[in-house]
Amino acid sequence: MKYYNCRVRVGGNLNNEVPKSKISAAEVTVLREIHGFDAVVDLKEVSVSKKEQRSDKDERLYLARELVEEDEKRGTFETRGPGYPATAIEAALGHKGQKLQQEIEDLAIEDSDNEKLVADLQAQRAENEKLKQEMAELQAGSDLN
Repeated sequence: MKYYNCRVRVGGNLNNEVPKSKISAAEVTVLREIHGFDAVVDLKEVSVSKKEQRSDKDERLYLARELVEEDEKRGTFETRGPGYPATAIEAALGHKGQKLQQEIEDLAIEDSDNEKLVADLQAQRAENEKLKQEMAELQAGSDLN
């Protein structure tokens, strides 16, 4: 299983980021289920020692202990009803016998990507304004004839 460093925007809130280090691909998946897909940012793969690595079974136990117990302490643990996963862990990872996700393939959500998207959007808007102006000039020229 691969491990990552990242920042988690708690509840998707840009003003409430928590750094996380050496978290498993499975934990990334669960955090995305809890906080929103785009709430896990600046995802960078890191290496961990053999001692720090966990089996799928141990990872599920770790996530249940770390995440579900915290929810219960805060009073935010929620059962979704019959036929639905009882926790975000089950919703994100599937039933207990299912193999866990071993890596995250979409590492692209980073602040630098957002900045590039904003710059691209601004450039597109400027281009659109230029085209509107040219069309208005053409329209004005055709009205004269």
